[in-house]
Amino acid sequence: MFYSLSFWHLIVVVAMLALLVGVVIAITQTLRDNRLRTSDKATWIVVLLVLPVIGLGSWLIIRGMNARKNRPAPSV
Repeated sequence: MFYSLSFWHLIVVVAMLALLVGVVIAITQTLRDNRLRTSDKATWIVVLLVLPVIGLGSWLIIRGMNARKNRPAPSV
């Protein structure tokens, strides 16, 4: 069954899984962000679901930088 799969199939499957994980993380981080209005959260989620590649790239550029800056310091 799997003997006909090539190396490129594996690359595509891994890329799709990485995209799926990235979108799920972006959606959960967006839902947890208390600084965003509900309409902003809904807009981000729609963009992430309808256009996952462009949406995730935009989210990483716009929201991802803010998420890293505003992360609480780890407790020791």
